Amino acid sequence: MIATVLASCLSLLPSVERGFRPALSGPESTLDDDAGRYRLHYTVVGDDAVPPDDVDGDGVPDFASRAINALSEADARYAAEGWRTPGPDNGDGESDAVDVYVRDITAFGFAYADVGPDGPTCWMELDPGIESVAPLGIESVAVHELHHCVQYRYTVTSHPWVYEATATWEQYRLHTDDTLQAALDVLWNQRLRGADQPMDTTGGRFEYAGFAVMKWWTEFGGADEDRLVALWEALEAEPDWALALDAASEDAWGLSLVEALHHHATWNRFACSRDDGAHYDDSVHPCTFPATSVNVEELAAPAFSLAAPAGGMLSVYGDLPAGGDDRPVELDCSFDGEGELGIVAVDRDGVAGEEAHGPAGEPLRLSGAVDPDGVFAVVLTSRDEAAATLQCGVERVEAVVEPGPEPGGCSCSSGAGNPAALWLLILLATGPCRTSRRCAAC
Repeated sequence: MIATVLASCLSLLPSVERGFRPALSGPESTLDDDAGRYRLHYTVVGDDAVPPDDVDGDGVPDFASRAINALSEADARYAAEGWRTPGPDNGDGESDAVDVYVRDITAFGFAYADVGPDGPTCWMELDPGIESVAPLGIESVAVHELHHCVQYRYTVTSHPWVYEATATWEQYRLHTDDTLQAALDVLWNQRLRGADQPMDTTGGRFEYAGFAVMKWWTEFGGADEDRLVALWEALEAEPDWALALDAASEDAWGLSLVEALHHHATWNRFACSRDDGAHYDDSVHPCTFPATSVNVEELAAPAFSLAAPAGGMLSVYGDLPAGGDDRPVELDCSFDGEGELGIVAVDRDGVAGEEAHGPAGEPLRLSGAVDPDGVFAVVLTSRDEAAATLQCGVERVEAVVEPGPEPGGCSCSSGAGNPAALWLLILLATGPCRTSRRCAAC
C-alpha cells in the first residue's frame, strides 16, 4: 500500500479529445485558491465523493481545502525556484483557472496537456481515495501533478521518465511524512538495485525512481537548483531526452552525458547503506532503508570481467579487494562497446578516496597508497544498445607520494583519466567537504 501513493501519472497525449472535461457523479461544487489560479471541482455524492470530514467547520470538505492549499503553496514554491508557471486555462472549465477534478480514477492523479493554438494548457484529476494512503497523500499527489503542468510549459514531447523523475523530485521536497519517506525508500531501492536497467526504463515505478538522477543533477559539483530548470530548457529545445541531457551536461560540467551519468553511477555506489558522508546530501530526500545498495559483483585479480546488459545508459559494479596490500592498481582493459570506466579506492569504513575515470578500454591508474583492508570499487557505464563485456587485467603499482592537504582543508587527486573528469575533481576539491570523517571526496 505504501508504494501505491506514487502511482500518479501524466498524459502527454490524452486519450480524451481537446476540450473534454469529466462529469462528476453528483452535484458539483468548486473551490478556488485566493489568487484565482486553481479551481477544484468536487462532489460529495456518488463514486466521486470526497471524504466528508470538515474539521474546521467551514462547510468545505477538508480534502478540498487541503488540495487547493497545496496547489497554491506549490505554485509559489515552483515560481520561486525559477520554474515557469502553468498558463491560464482555455476556459473549458468555465474559468481561466487551472482546473482540478476530484473523481474516481485508475490512479491517484493525472495531469493532461491540452495543446491548442496558443500553446499547452493543463488540467488535472485527483482520486478521492488519496487520503486513505498517507497522511499527506493529498498534498503529495497534488503537487506532483502540478509539476507536470509546469513541465508542459517547456515541452509535451519528451520521454515519460524525465517527466516523472522531475515531478517526484519536487513532490518529496515539498511534503514528507513517515509514510511518504517509506515510499521514497522503495524508490531508492528500485533505482539502485536496477542500475543495470536502461536509464529511461518505464514501468513498475522505475521512472518515478528517476528522482535520484534529478537529486544528483542538482548536487554534483556543488548544489545548484538552477540546473534542473536549465535541463528543462534543454528539453524544450531538443525532444530527444538523451541529446537534451547531453547538451545540459556540457553546459553544467563540461561533460558528455555518458561521462556525467558515469559520475552519477559512481555516487550511487556510495548511496544509502553505503553512504560515506561525502556524496549525496542527506538533508534532501534521505535514504533511510538500511539494506538499499547497488548490486556489486565480487572481482578477483589478476584479471576480471564485467558484463553490461543490452539497453544503453546503464551501469554495473564490481569490488576488487585490496588483499592486504597498500599499493594502488592499474587496470588495463578492453571493452567491446562504448562507455566510461571508473575505479575508486575505498577504505575499510566504506569511505571513498582517490578516483580515476576514463573511456572504457583505456588504461586507468590510481597513484596513492590505499587501505590494505579496503577495496577498489569498479564502475562501468555503458551507452551501447547491445550487450558488451569489459575484460581487465590488474597490476599493483608503486604508490606516488602526494603533498598532503593544508591543515583544515581538503584536496582530491586523480590518476589517469580524461581531462574533463580531472577538471571536475579539481572543481569538487575547491568546495567544502561534507564529511568530518576524512576528506575522501569533496
